[in-house]
Amino acid sequence: LGEGSEVGAGSCLGEGTILWPGRSIPSGSRISGSNTLPKRYFIEFDGEGRVFGDSSSLTADFAFSLGRAAASISPVILYSSEPDHASQTMAACFAAGAASAGAGTTHCDASCAASLAFACFLYSSPGMFVSNAAAAPAVSFFGPDGYPIDREAQRRLEASDGSYLFSGSGSISSFTGIDDALIASAKRSGETELCARVSGISKASAMLSRITVNDDESPFILSISRDGFSLSLSDAAGETMSHAELLCALTYYDLKSGKRTIILPENSPFAAFRLAEEFNAKVFVRGINKIPAEVQDRSRDGFFLASALAPILDKAANVAQIKALLPPFYTAEADIDTGVDVKALLRRAVENEVFPQCSTSRGLNGRYGTGHIRIKPAGGDILRVCAECSDMEAARELAADAADKLKKLI
Repeated sequence: LGEGSEVGAGSCLGEGTILWPGRSIPSGSRISGSNTLPKRYFIEFDGEGRVFGDSSSLTADFAFSLGRAAASISPVILYSSEPDHASQTMAACFAAGAASAGAGTTHCDASCAASLAFACFLYSSPGMFVSNAAAAPAVSFFGPDGYPIDREAQRRLEASDGSYLFSGSGSISSFTGIDDALIASAKRSGETELCARVSGISKASAMLSRITVNDDESPFILSISRDGFSLSLSDAAGETMSHAELLCALTYYDLKSGKRTIILPENSPFAAFRLAEEFNAKVFVRGINKIPAEVQDRSRDGFFLASALAPILDKAANVAQIKALLPPFYTAEADIDTGVDVKALLRRAVENEVFPQCSTSRGLNGRYGTGHIRIKPAGGDILRVCAECSDMEAARELAADAADKLKKLI
């Protein structure tokens, strides 16, 4: 129990429970592990770096406390949200909370999370974006480099109770034009004009349309996720390429073009890392390595990736031709509702050498059986197992086998 914490009468705290300083547990609660505390009383991140919860826990009241906690990691914070009223209200409450604790909060007109992340990069400031607050809230935090905040910053937020005295030094301001800046920068990063059609009606889709030369005769159709980070490609024949496959395609193109310094996101397919090894390229892993300022990250989000793919699309007639250049790989996932502290479970897996060829950087990653696996927390008591193999059936079997071994440790 941390200093100043309170446990209500009749509560039962199970083995391994951690109560952070200043936390309060209502009377009659049954708690087993720090990750199962009522969401109102603490901040928790999922495996993708988003604040974990739902519409019943991520409330305006919570957003205010979240803002006060955020003031503990930076004196200046950017924020934005999707245009629906619920998301705007939650973002405003966050800003009020941060300002009340003395932070200078600045609202920007980012239409999606990727645009807010780009603003963080431009202004070297952390930031927060709220989306879909009325139904399935997603609260995403980004660091001054424009990438999801690192685990150390997450821990500082999780450990903070947001109980700051009112400060008269905080402020709330705003600026506009960040979507335009992202679009202009993504265009400049491309080698040629991007000719393709864009599907979707989201704000991110509208932004992507401004990067492309919308050619009705183009065989390629681009789709981008609501948050602006994930891209997919299809053609008239119905062939598709996922974001992971497009990352591989860009990696292959860059390596064939003579580049020997590659930036890959931490969750990139293992096939991309193998390609880099074949060309003896130096790989900076985003989320693990510090990215040199002089190295341009064209996989930063779906907009930069789309622009970087322009010369590949220009030389291909269909998706099948692009896929033919890449080593075949398939992925499968399995989620495990562990009911226990997932970090302790992962430690147990390491101690028992269940996955001896895996590294322990942010979960477990590495060779397993006939392929590769990546195991990481997915929020709450959930562990996500991602397997990658040269055929789909083997990937599914690998994911299921790794999940079974983890279940035996519970």
